[in-house]
Amino acid sequence: MKQIDFLQLAAQLQSSGQAPAVMPPSLVRLNITARKETTHHMRDGEVVLYQRSDSSVWQVRYKLSDRRWHCVSTRHRRLDWAMRVAGEMYDRARFREEEGLPQKTRRFDAIARECCKALEQEIERGIRRETNKDYIRCCRRPKTDHLNLGVPTQN
Repeated sequence: MKQIDFLQLAAQLQSSGQAPAVMPPSLVRLNITARKETTHHMRDGEVVLYQRSDSSVWQVRYKLSDRRWHCVSTRHRRLDWAMRVAGEMYDRARFREEEGLPQKTRRFDAIARECCKALEQEIERGIRRETNKDYIRCCRRPKTDHLNLGVPTQN
């Protein structure tokens, strides 16, 4: 295949935004697509701003030192605001990573479930059996009850 054929194909892809009807067999394997208007790269490709097909809100994904993508919504529909927010989110995530802080916060009920599992394992091994049962009972109590401990109620 000649180089000119490849250049013509690339020009067709850029101008039309989609693959031509007839693509040479040697180029089919390359899976060449035009860059979408709903995707923007920032910070040397470490931050990608994109829109999902079913949403008008911009999403951001970024890579940290763990080399995994972290995906978050910017909650903005305007591209300029979303770009600013995406940069701030990436900076905040890098700061949290450098300080050894978790990237995502966890809810109380998720932590309480893990704690209860650990306490139940201790009970099975015979460690602080009665105390751990009390701890499990407190973890399973609704959150509002924790706020009212020791406070008399008025009838």
